[in-house]
Amino acid sequence: MSISYRILWLLLTIINIASVIWYILASTAAFQRSLDLVATVRIVYFGVPSLILSISSLVLILKRWAPASNFNKMGLNIVLFLLLVLSAYLFMNVSTKGWLTDIIRSDSVKTTSDNKYEYRLDLVNLFQRNSHAKLYTKNKSSGVEKYIELNINTQEIIVITSDNVNNWVELEPTGKEDIYYLNTAKSLMIPIESFEIDINNGSVKKLE
Repeated sequence: MSISYRILWLLLTIINIASVIWYILASTAAFQRSLDLVATVRIVYFGVPSLILSISSLVLILKRWAPASNFNKMGLNIVLFLLLVLSAYLFMNVSTKGWLTDIIRSDSVKTTSDNKYEYRLDLVNLFQRNSHAKLYTKNKSSGVEKYIELNINTQEIIVITSDNVNNWVELEPTGKEDIYYLNTAKSLMIPIESFEIDINNGSVKKLE
């Protein structure tokens, strides 16, 4: 077996192992969530065979095995083809949402009763260990937009309905300049939480 052919075999093996690792990382959002049904099926039918081929290839490469017959050469060519095809399939089906890019589910945009702010709730990477919530506000007169982090217990949300119009929070004025009360709605299906928010400086105080 030529050196270049052996290098190609090693290179395809390394790429194949990398594709399996990358697919698992992406499918679990760097282990922030469990594998869903589709990802599990792909791992079983494509990831496991990939690892078997890669490990077998590494063992043979380290032992400096070389095909001694045309039949063995054909078999090795098939292995190289499978390593390439399986790697391409796994790379092409990688999704980086919830890991390298956030998955955001948004409340419908509403207006405070004093007609000063538009607002909505954004739930980021819901159903993952790195999930969190933030409040979007827009001053209707100045156009200034802000995102304010909220300590809503998103880990308790196990299911959520999303319609054409969603009402996940209510933001109401307190009578003080730029100070508002925010209450979560029952539609989040978690115990109602209340916050006092200073929109001007972005500070949040959770109310008991």
